[in-house]
Amino acid sequence: MVYDVMDDMAAFYHGASSNWVRQCDNALVGIASDIMVSSKKLLQRYQQRTQNCHFVPNGLAISEGRLGDLRTMLEIRKGQSAKHKHPVFGYIGSIAAWFDWLLIVELCRRLKSEGFQRFTIKLIGPIHVEVPKDLPHEVIIKPPISQEMIWDELEKFDIALIPFKQTQLTESVDPVKFYEYRAAGLPVLSSHFGDMALRNESDGVYFFEAVLKGQITIEAILLANSIPDASFYNNHCWSTRFARLVCFKETLSTT
Repeated sequence: MVYDVMDDMAAFYHGASSNWVRQCDNALVGIASDIMVSSKKLLQRYQQRTQNCHFVPNGLAISEGRLGDLRTMLEIRKGQSAKHKHPVFGYIGSIAAWFDWLLIVELCRRLKSEGFQRFTIKLIGPIHVEVPKDLPHEVIIKPPISQEMIWDELEKFDIALIPFKQTQLTESVDPVKFYEYRAAGLPVLSSHFGDMALRNESDGVYFFEAVLKGQITIEAILLANSIPDASFYNNHCWSTRFARLVCFKETLSTT
């Protein structure tokens, strides 16, 4: 049996429920012949418990043609002066307990202190928590969209956001949205959590902490060349991931 671990599932729960899920996890590790994990943090954790642990990261679902059109459009927009346009900072995904509203508010303040008079922070996705009532008017919340529509929305972004709290749950996360944002050629402004903490500017990743401390400006991020080379798509598309799974399956069949 292969145990596929995508998250620290026990961290979704509290008290007795969390303990029960943790016990189930221990039992599955004990009977599984192999374990697959989706983040480097999970790999570190499960490698301490079994030798048969395999890293199969998240991937991309987009055609090369669609990807090329998206990158071309973003490259044209990059030529505009950062402060003389209306930049859009966007997030697509669930808005749940791990979403850090304070970072959104502080980002608004930082943008204004840097001289940005017009900007929008667009949050798209299902809401599972109470939304603060005193959000800045620049923050716009939109309902969830289909997977196919994600790429149309990314065309409208200038900087993509991953404003997650640092919690036990997010410590084990390598978000799929990172790969989607980067494939679209967007710089990513993220909090320092999970596998995101292992990345840096060479990966197109910048951190809220650095921006809010004035260590890097929003304008510098907007003007940076954030288009990854073609190998990014080839390395992270699902066909590449599936090829790794095929090799993994063949290894299992010979043991």
